[in-house]
Amino acid sequence: MPSPPPQADLLLGATPKQVTFRGPPATPAPLASTSGGSRAPTPPWAATAASLLTWRDPPASAAALGAGVVAGLALDAVARAAAGGTLAALAARVALTDVALNSLRALLSPRSRASACWAGSDVEGVAVAALAACVARAVGARDALLNPRSPRGALAAAAALVALAHAAPFLPGWRALWGAYVAAFAVGAAWPAAAPAVGRAATAARALASAAAAPLAAVPPRARAAAALVALTACWAAAGWAARAEALLLAALFARAALLRPATETALQRAATPYLASASKQAARLSSAAGGWARRAARGERGGWGAPEPRRL
Repeated sequence: MPSPPPQADLLLGATPKQVTFRGPPATPAPLASTSGGSRAPTPPWAATAASLLTWRDPPASAAALGAGVVAGLALDAVARAAAGGTLAALAARVALTDVALNSLRALLSPRSRASACWAGSDVEGVAVAALAACVARAVGARDALLNPRSPRGALAAAAALVALAHAAPFLPGWRALWGAYVAAFAVGAAWPAAAPAVGRAATAARALASAAAAPLAAVPPRARAAAALVALTACWAAAGWAARAEALLLAALFARAALLRPATETALQRAATPYLASASKQAARLSSAAGGWARRAARGERGGWGAPEPRRL
């Protein structure tokens, strides 16, 4: 007997079956930030350093710690060997060690002289690649730190450099920095267990600082401005010319970052464009004249600074 069609079940009063189509799980939408702004991504080097210091990958952390210990011991040995000498004496001793090793290899094997040359070898390629990578990273760091895209970035970079210039005489030596590098791995290993206690202590310190600064909010703005002016005047009188120039630079950068409007900055750029173009033309003329004088001096010809070069037939 043939089976009834599917519509017959509905006619006979049967309960309709519910069919559920299963698809791929929905991806939850990212939560919106409640801080009012987007959070900057963590740089790759910072994530790598955090991973090494917290021992998330024990072999890599052990290798980094061992490399730091070996480098510190090597630098300590070099510093002890060069104690009381000069940089030229240290370079001469390093070159003397190279001569001794090459002479010993040549004594033992006549073919070792060609194999000990660096020209055209893997050592040359590795050194050139490492030097190019260092130059590229230095140029990138210079462009990111010393040529910021925003006025606030320029102000932060200038403030950091001024602080470093004044704190440099008090910074510890390289041995203390080496000890801090080694100690950072020990602190990183204990950080996961001590992080909650450190967080509670930081919260308590912020609460105490807020409570201590609360009475200052009741001081009138004019009184605060007068106190700041008196303090700045005293610092200006006691500081040298270098510190005064730094203070003027920081004040100018602060005024640009906090007080200068974009429309005003655009107007200043438009007004300065003709003068900058004229200065560029004068610089190009001086550079051409200096280049011509250098070429004539190299050929042994006579002629003043602005004398034209002889025409070649």
